[in-house]
Amino acid sequence: MKLIYIADVRLPTEKAHGLEVMKLCEAFAKVGMDVELVVPEIFFNPIKKDPFEFYRTGKVFKIKKFFAIDLLFLSARGGYASGGGFLRQSFFLLRVLSFSFFAAFYFLFLKLAGKLADVVFFSHDHLALYFVSFLGAPVVFDIHDFVSGNIFYKRIIKKSRCFSVQTKWKIKELNRLYGIEESKIAYWPNGVEIKEFSLPIDKKEARLKLDLPLNEKIILYLGHFFSWKGADVLALASSYFNEDTVAYFVGGTKEDAERFKIFISENNLRQTKLISFQPHEMVPYWLKSADVLVLPNTAKEDISKFYTSPMKLFEYMASERPIVASNIPSIAEILNDFSTSSEQANAVLVAPDNPEDLVRGVNFVLNNREIAEKLAKQACLDVQKYTWVGRAMRIKKLLEKTVV
Repeated sequence: MKLIYIADVRLPTEKAHGLEVMKLCEAFAKVGMDVELVVPEIFFNPIKKDPFEFYRTGKVFKIKKFFAIDLLFLSARGGYASGGGFLRQSFFLLRVLSFSFFAAFYFLFLKLAGKLADVVFFSHDHLALYFVSFLGAPVVFDIHDFVSGNIFYKRIIKKSRCFSVQTKWKIKELNRLYGIEESKIAYWPNGVEIKEFSLPIDKKEARLKLDLPLNEKIILYLGHFFSWKGADVLALASSYFNEDTVAYFVGGTKEDAERFKIFISENNLRQTKLISFQPHEMVPYWLKSADVLVLPNTAKEDISKFYTSPMKLFEYMASERPIVASNIPSIAEILNDFSTSSEQANAVLVAPDNPEDLVRGVNFVLNNREIAEKLAKQACLDVQKYTWVGRAMRIKKLLEKTVV
């Protein structure tokens, strides 16, 4: 079986979805599938590295790039656009539509030449699947969110042979909204490369490598600074920290970082440090350097509360450092709170969007070292099953039942 993964993603990108796409393609290849990744040709990508090198994946699948009308760089200040706004949204839609159309046009020629036999189209982009759904080949929708009232989305729901999801909530919603049976859904959260994040070094060694203070208590957040990620909640919480405790924010795009700096300055949040986007191979060292890892997602937006399966959550778990996270459905299906499940507890869960309760969770970890180490070890044990190969195998088995 050949799987063609269509993804409207800039490769490489500093955003997490690029890593997800590359790792899943590699995993599909590892479980015996012939994989081709189709992405748009981005001429103004600020990251010039080869995708396989950037994401440290084996060259076990092919990458094919198609022309797309990409003007997103015109809506950015000093880099590739990452914020909102009508102009950016318009440029983004233009890129998606042009890429999806040209890719589908190419596949039409392959169909006419009889070269689409045993091919399955896979994507989390419903517009990309919409165009190829007219070719008669099987399509499989990897659902990342729900777009209500969208005719393109509804067609893909109707035409997909099966689905893959990363959270249990989506299984119930697919049944409630569209009558999709659970037997047609492959559930498996996002994954992690366990070996990459279980470095055989301690906190001191990690800090020496990164030239970080040895006497600080580091409360670390990794990722982007979008509102639904909750980074602002941790920043506000830092004003309640003890003098020797500092909140580190690692990641973000240039544009996001500038906005976040303004937020920190306006609120006079002195016990914070911003670290620019780090290459993926350095992320394990940052996680190992922390006293506490924080996942402060909001409960105010569905993308955070129900849709997301944060890759950094699994990276946190694999790094064997104590975790404090928001108690929301998307996270609570992976993490068990110490206060309610002490036998299998692997984290401290706190009220979302609540800086004071986040401080409570952080202080509990800092003041109860033995318990914190036990939670971290349990999280590391629990994450062993959440691999990219595990997710790929679950999807492959469903494909063999519904497509072959």
